[in-house]
Amino acid sequence: MIRKILVGAAALTLACSTGISPKSSSILERVLAADQELALTQIAGSGGMPESDPNDPLMYDERGRWAKGAWGNSYENQWYLKEMHVDKAWQFTRGAGVRVAMMDTGIDGSHPDLAPNIEWDHGSATVGVEHFFGPEHDTDTHGFGTAMAGIIGAVQNNGIGISGIAPEVKIVPYRITHPDDAEVLDLGGLRGLAVANHIIARGDIDVVNLSGGLWNSPLAGTFCDIGKNAADAGVIVVVTAHNGKNNQGAAVDIMGSNPNNMATGMTPANCPHVITVSAYALGKRKARVGNGDRAKQRSSHSNFGAEVDIAAPGGDGAVNDPGPEFPQGKQILYGNNNILTLLAADPSGAMPYLMPVRDGLLGHLWANGTPKKDITDDVRVTGEMIGPNDGEYVRWRGSISTPMVTGVIALMLSASPELKALEGRERFEAVKQILELSAVGVKGSNDDLGAGRVDAFRAVRLASRFQ
Repeated sequence: MIRKILVGAAALTLACSTGISPKSSSILERVLAADQELALTQIAGSGGMPESDPNDPLMYDERGRWAKGAWGNSYENQWYLKEMHVDKAWQFTRGAGVRVAMMDTGIDGSHPDLAPNIEWDHGSATVGVEHFFGPEHDTDTHGFGTAMAGIIGAVQNNGIGISGIAPEVKIVPYRITHPDDAEVLDLGGLRGLAVANHIIARGDIDVVNLSGGLWNSPLAGTFCDIGKNAADAGVIVVVTAHNGKNNQGAAVDIMGSNPNNMATGMTPANCPHVITVSAYALGKRKARVGNGDRAKQRSSHSNFGAEVDIAAPGGDGAVNDPGPEFPQGKQILYGNNNILTLLAADPSGAMPYLMPVRDGLLGHLWANGTPKKDITDDVRVTGEMIGPNDGEYVRWRGSISTPMVTGVIALMLSASPELKALEGRERFEAVKQILELSAVGVKGSNDDLGAGRVDAFRAVRLASRFQ
């Protein structure tokens, strides 16, 4: 059934399953009651930065203003925090008491802007064989996992670098890369399945971040069953809609990815019991969109479709072919909209890297239906290294929109003991409903942005009023 709820002068539409249980209906009524308290006022008048400004130099300058110019930019280094009003959400909480599991390439436990928030799992799980966890098994072998984790939980007020969205959260790393290729997420492999089941069985993980996926996977049913089991256990699984095209609109074959940018065949993005996130970027033109800021639109590389629940900043940089400026054969992804985050150290010590790409990972760059360039061992897709120590920070784009939403959910759960205390599916439904009700920029829903752009302040304020 469709319910229309009047909130001041605005009308909110809530779509519920006709078969929703009485208990679930009660949860949604409580969300709506909290939303009436929210009042949907202009955020500009609802507070400013925290009373004590953090001293992270790439985020705030010495005067307590948003820092700019780390790479010659005239806009905020961490523009995405300002865009999502994360600083205002920090009036309520900074993520304490919430535990996030990262299913990714691992995490660089030595990074000074992340190490205090890492909580290693020293256990094991058996699927086929026994899989062990801990620093020796879950250290980043690629760089992607560290970049994603930095968005969620980079340490705040430590005098260096950046701040994560939930800088007091605890992050538990799990490396699920292929045993024969540390640069490929092996979601359907024995370790990936072992990690997923282990996370659910732990009973103390609140949110799972999964910034990867598989196209047309024969294991789609298995993944979706795991997502359902997680939701039934009260674990919120946040996944990427994934990427399907480069910024010029040419399809990119990524691990067998969808060349049409549709999330329909992308698993686990197409599973019903997860929160699927697309990416958006700030447009170049002025437009009457949202709060009157620059036009916000889906990033050209981001998948879309009815499976998308919500959108978050994901960058939208340009791609340069290898040339004389890049003697190591790099491709540089850059752009005003790209996301500043953490850079992992190269385990080999040869060079810091972001996203090494090998023949089996990307396959080909496509243009007009035909291969444009073979990806070989000599080609890397990377980004711009930023920061005082040339290699601790980097600008990224793509599935980095996923940890944006994960970080906001961590703030929501931290801000509301009542919400965090919900059990099983009720927690999943309430969290998802709050995200959708507090999203901005979309009337109803659309295939590009789902319910709209995530807004940390609105979501956390709404969650804090959940009783």
